[in-house]
Amino acid sequence: MSDKTSPALIAKGQHGDYQWLTTEFEVDGLARLCPKMVLGKYLAVTSFDSGSLPLSDEKKAKGWQSRNGITYSPRIGAIEALPRTDGWDEWYVFEAPTDLGTLCHTNPFDPRPGPGQLHAYVNFNLVLHDSETDAVRELFWEQINWSNPESFLGESAQYLSFATRNEEIFSAVLGSLSRANPTDTDS
Repeated sequence: MSDKTSPALIAKGQHGDYQWLTTEFEVDGLARLCPKMVLGKYLAVTSFDSGSLPLSDEKKAKGWQSRNGITYSPRIGAIEALPRTDGWDEWYVFEAPTDLGTLCHTNPFDPRPGPGQLHAYVNFNLVLHDSETDAVRELFWEQINWSNPESFLGESAQYLSFATRNEEIFSAVLGSLSRANPTDTDS
């Protein structure tokens, strides 16, 4: 990653109901930069450094749970409650508690997964603006359609991909990125 204090907006676009962008940032860093995207919401963490998010006794006591390879948060009331990330992390953000099913560690192309069978696409180096990952992106968007999160954040090798169906959140994230890096031009 480049200088995380001045993240560059790499690309943005739209897919169905979701607006998306790619930037140079960490998952928790973007959430801390624009807390509106997670405060009062619920997280499903499908990848933490390419694995499952370990839960301390303190996190468990605060309502965090792990089921079928996915870690679920209680309602996020403070930014300090967010896990610290450092690459290969993936969060789904929901307005209400949501069970996504089972995290699969199989080939997502055969058989093709469906509802209740989730893959962590950051582990396939998902980048929403990179045409070299068309097949992975297609499976990712299928998964987004059936899981229906308000927002998605996923940081793979080089970039953070962010997608949301909430226009207000998307505008707030763009504004936060712009303030963090005032020399960025609109891609």
